[in-house]
Amino acid sequence: MKIWLDTEFNGWGGDLISMALVPEYGEEFYEVLKCEHPSNWVLEHVMHNLNKPSISLESFKQKLAQYINQWPEVHIVATWPTDYIHFMDMFLLGDGMKIKHPNVVMEMPMPNKTAAQIMMQCTTHNALDDARALKIAHP
Repeated sequence: MKIWLDTEFNGWGGDLISMALVPEYGEEFYEVLKCEHPSNWVLEHVMHNLNKPSISLESFKQKLAQYINQWPEVHIVATWPTDYIHFMDMFLLGDGMKIKHPNVVMEMPMPNKTAAQIMMQCTTHNALDDARALKIAHP
């Protein structure tokens, strides 16, 4: 299953705030984590666009595991390295432990002019809207 990924996070190197996974077909995944001290930029551009209450990190990981394990293999497409860092970090449970997951293939396409134009028109700094735009820009 090909799935487009986007995340919002609290500034450069900051904690995950939200994650969206938009599959070729079927139900989308979108969850939000609490952001205790958003940076000024995040406060201005992201927090008011979340459109969903936050859940605990434990619930987030459980929901992600349930969602991602619908398929025997997933092909994840994202255009920013930090999206993959946060995605993979959600697989970790503790010392030497991770969530059960399918085979994961990752793709990070280089943006082209058309894709960049689509992303700029669609982006709202909401992970779900951005993942949907990514799906259009990088089919």
